[in-house]
Amino acid sequence: MKVLLGVLRLAGEHFSQRDAHKLRGYIGRLWQEYDLLHNHDSNGRFQYRYPLVQYKVLQGIPHIIGLGEAAPLLANIFLELKTLQIGGQIYEHLHKELRYYEAEFGDAGETVTYQFITPWLALNQQNYQKFRHLGIDLSKPRVIKHKVQLEMLQTILVNNVIAVAKALHYTVTQRHKPIFSVETCAVKFKDQPMLAFKGVFQMKFQLPDFIGIGKSPSRGFGTIQRVA
Repeated sequence: MKVLLGVLRLAGEHFSQRDAHKLRGYIGRLWQEYDLLHNHDSNGRFQYRYPLVQYKVLQGIPHIIGLGEAAPLLANIFLELKTLQIGGQIYEHLHKELRYYEAEFGDAGETVTYQFITPWLALNQQNYQKFRHLGIDLSKPRVIKHKVQLEMLQTILVNNVIAVAKALHYTVTQRHKPIFSVETCAVKFKDQPMLAFKGVFQMKFQLPDFIGIGKSPSRGFGTIQRVA
């Protein structure tokens, strides 16, 4: 099926990946009436669902991604956002670029290769302990080759994709077994060190560029892009 994707770039300043959650907080406070922008209900409780609006810093440039029903909300931000406040600093004279396009989403007949352009947070606390028990050196990057570890990542990735599909009201009908070429990397999440992954994967599934999968895609983690 086709899904509407909006990409809003806030060019002109250079930011770091850790600024993505600050961008999310700033936009969410300005447009509190739109729960899709911040995933909190009217009482401030977090809503556990795949985020259709995601905040990222890609090559130093802040991006806001809107997917499906949330994509039209980016037009409000594009028209009304005049300044940006990140880390106590105010940025004026924003250079904003907004584009929309329809992207293919769903089961595919051919294998598609994707690259993680931001680290993929795949593991929760439970499967992290199992993953580490199988043997891993956390002090340096390591290519994942262990059969059971790869099978764990395959299952996790398929579940990640199913979560996106559920948010877009799409039913995955094929059985998928992704192929990985990934290595470990260390990231900071909420000021805590976390194990993440970077690299590429292949899957017979169409995913839009720049969406995130895994833990905390709203903060910019797990962003993917099709490899040409």
